[in-house]
Amino acid sequence: MKNILFTLLAICLLYACYDDKSTLPQFDFPTIASDRQGEEEYLIATLGEEFTYEPRLCKIQGRDSIPLTESEFDDYGYQWSLSLLSNGNDTTKQIISNERILKTLIELTPTNDGYSYYTLTLQVTHKASHTKKNLIWKVKVLGTYGSGLLIAETADGINSDISLIMSRTFNTSLKDYSADVINRNIFSKHNNTLVEGEISSLAYISQNEHAAIIALAKGKSLVRIDPVTMKVIDQNLECFFYTPPVFNPQLVITCWSRSILINNGQLQYYNPISGTKYSYYPDTKYDLATTYAAELGWADAILWDKNVGKFVQKSSSTGDVIDLDNTIAEKFNPDDMQGCECIYGETTGNDRTKWLMKKDGQYYVYVLDCTHNWDKDETNFVGVNVYDLGNCPDIEKSPCYAFSNNDEFYYCVDNILYAVPLAKEKPERQISYNKFGSTEQITHILIYRGNGYTTWSESINPETGEETPVWRNSKNNVLCVATWDGNEGRVYTLPIQYSGTGGIAPDKYVNCYNKFNRITKIAPRK
Repeated sequence: MKNILFTLLAICLLYACYDDKSTLPQFDFPTIASDRQGEEEYLIATLGEEFTYEPRLCKIQGRDSIPLTESEFDDYGYQWSLSLLSNGNDTTKQIISNERILKTLIELTPTNDGYSYYTLTLQVTHKASHTKKNLIWKVKVLGTYGSGLLIAETADGINSDISLIMSRTFNTSLKDYSADVINRNIFSKHNNTLVEGEISSLAYISQNEHAAIIALAKGKSLVRIDPVTMKVIDQNLECFFYTPPVFNPQLVITCWSRSILINNGQLQYYNPISGTKYSYYPDTKYDLATTYAAELGWADAILWDKNVGKFVQKSSSTGDVIDLDNTIAEKFNPDDMQGCECIYGETTGNDRTKWLMKKDGQYYVYVLDCTHNWDKDETNFVGVNVYDLGNCPDIEKSPCYAFSNNDEFYYCVDNILYAVPLAKEKPERQISYNKFGSTEQITHILIYRGNGYTTWSESINPETGEETPVWRNSKNNVLCVATWDGNEGRVYTLPIQYSGTGGIAPDKYVNCYNKFNRITKIAPRK
């Protein structure tokens, strides 16, 4: 009897399975892809403008991709979403459209550096089977004011304005030099006023969605500016958590994601993530000069103490200024700089700094490394080398200097730019560039260390003979030089074709931007 019941039950189950199988719908859901042939790595959108994009949807059959037809578009549902952060993370995102062709107003913070982007996701859903496929794009958002070179200028020597050169040299989103643009007087345009004093320091700081341009007029004013709108965020004493006893701003610089301010010889700093105003520390024994080398691998900055005449550091782990610890004397002792006057300093690598020093009326270049001893887990400051600049006449006449990452020292006399290859103990100068106007005086020299592209050659299509620029990374390969002839300020970008010797590319690769007032500072806006 038990066997009969099991047999009947099995027959019923088989019949039920057969019945279910016969009534299940059959779907052929192909693999969906997007044809991106001819597209760049990033889609480009602009702040405040409508962004339109139509994906070229295809179905994969074997090794072929076949574009979907108009009738097949209706077989699918579409949902576009856009990340809210420009760090490549799409976990925080908003749905922006349910149409196949995307149209949306862009209201995100611009991505004005070489690595930030937003993530755009299209979720394609097969309506009958509810099968989903995600397609992803990287999106760059451009602002009116993107990456470029900030120009501080003054018409009367009393107040200052800020302009911005946007060029492929400084901005990877621009295709070639025909897209170059100068945004003039953008501070006064958006604030209906000028910066008090002559701007002597310009810094750009950015950390995730927090960014600011900081302008400082020595002894006069300190202004933090929103880089998207160019509106003032705060200024002067508003920039501090606590009012310092003396307001005497002298220098502002960027150290990775932090901003360092020298106020009346003392250091204050702020980190955009943890706070938006400068901290205040009680006065220390140091009296800091405005010479520095910043953004090293094992310290935020090396500074110069005028009280004792020695190097000090602002380490990465504290906001305090402290003495150099663990100094190693190879060619000089970094802890004993008696009799030296510090003229200029610059970081020329992850752990290397170079300094123009004056001692007993003579000029020298000191090479100071900041390294890490992993065995002892300690930071070392090593006096690596000293170069005697006795073969570099008129160096005392130079108003500005620069060190490259390729062991070159630059200085100028009137309208001639000199390069000093640091290849022997007593190096000699050579002319790097001397084709400025006869009445021009060089006022600023800057080794560009941001993102962008430069060129000093072309490739030729063998079939058409068409010439195409060979683009190279601008970082460490471009000299920015500002000049003044008494009536007009100019900025030149000089590609360094022959690194190590300061050899500049032919004139056709040199760009000149003119019609500025007297330029008081140039700085990258990354």
